[in-house]
Amino acid sequence: MWETFETNPQFWIIGAIVVLIFAGLVIRVLSRNRLNKKRGKR
Repeated sequence: MWETFETNPQFWIIGAIVVLIFAGLVIRVLSRNRLNKKRGKR
């Protein structure tokens, strides 16, 4: 499996895109939680 990682640049590109999308979703959730806490609404 390690050989495929080294010889497949597409794997790293797809992995980077997935990580960026996941990080964006986490940041959105955290920002929503912070806004909700500041507003004090539920």
